[in-house]
Amino acid sequence: MHDSTRSYRGRFAPSRRVRCTSASLVAAVGSYLEARWNRGRWLVRMEDLDRPREARGASEAILRMLEAYGFEWDGKVVFQSRPRRSLRSGAETPRA
Repeated sequence: MHDSTRSYRGRFAPSRRVRCTSASLVAAVGSYLEARWNRGRWLVRMEDLDRPREARGASEAILRMLEAYGFEWDGKVVFQSRPRRSLRSGAETPRA
């Protein structure tokens, strides 16, 4: 069980090296149900750091598969290779 004083965030972070496997779908179901059970958010983050081995069209295929099975993620899909402003601004702020 998680700390009920904090907002729960679950995530699904598939690799784009393959379109989608049954194991990926099982992982998505588990993380989705856990997030919803805890009244939290469910995020999708694409693992896209290994560009030479990525399958063409994998991101779109993965998202279509999730939608076809009725998954609804919260917020925008995040791509790991793209810097996020909130992380960068925190890293640039010195701590006392």
